[in-house]
Amino acid sequence: MSAVADAIEAGITDIVVTYDIACQWGINLAQRLLTYSIRPSIRLDSLNSFRVAVPDLHVLGHAPLCQASFSLAYMDGVGKTHGEGVETIWAHNSSIAVYTRENGPNARHLILDDHWNGWNWHKYIGLRKHLDLACSQID
Repeated sequence: MSAVADAIEAGITDIVVTYDIACQWGINLAQRLLTYSIRPSIRLDSLNSFRVAVPDLHVLGHAPLCQASFSLAYMDGVGKTHGEGVETIWAHNSSIAVYTRENGPNARHLILDDHWNGWNWHKYIGLRKHLDLACSQID
């Protein structure tokens, strides 16, 4: 939820959060944030909209009514996202467990931070290549 708080502080007024069981998790979310929030800036009442959705690959296992209510395919303003971005990297990153399993908490934390910082850096430097490719396809 710290990412949501950062977005609110940055002036974002419409937020959609995806989670595998958002249909259940989101029911009392606003109340939990008021009661247990570490950061008081998470004020959902200051937003135009705060919605939760179930990512595309997970929503298929939900009941039809849940699919109709929480599918990104039926939500205005979300574009063509699938909501599975975080999970697409698991296969690549599962091997990091081998390197951290025998470490103490601090060393494990440092290894994971280093790994994810490297991952983000490679994504960042690869953006130009993807932008150039996308622009060349438009021409």
